[in-house]
Amino acid sequence: MELYVGGRCQGKLKYVLDIHEELNENDVADGDVCGDDDLLSHKIINHFHSYIRRKTSHAEDLSVIPEKLCSGNPDVIIISDEIGCGIVPADPEDNIWREECGRTLCELARRADRFERIICGHGIKIK
Repeated sequence: MELYVGGRCQGKLKYVLDIHEELNENDVADGDVCGDDDLLSHKIINHFHSYIRRKTSHAEDLSVIPEKLCSGNPDVIIISDEIGCGIVPADPEDNIWREECGRTLCELARRADRFERIICGHGIKIK
């Protein structure tokens, strides 16, 4: 599994597609709209933070997602915005989402074979 994080509009998907020339837009599931099955059937999950937001709004147990991904789609590439920097949200639901997303990404980072932060379209290898 590979994990790529960075700020909004930093070129994360383009970066991933550039280094994985064998993949294209058809291999990407969008976390804004994808279902649970898409996590296991697509090679790239973009906007993973949005997927987590949708799951948080339904009060689902998110602690199972890292294991589900690692066992069901071990070569998946996950792309997520960093949402933990900045002002703590005043809205309790936004704060819960931010915390759940952070916890899930921490576990995915721990399990990832490759982990990079993308800034202005350039990757910084973390792991």
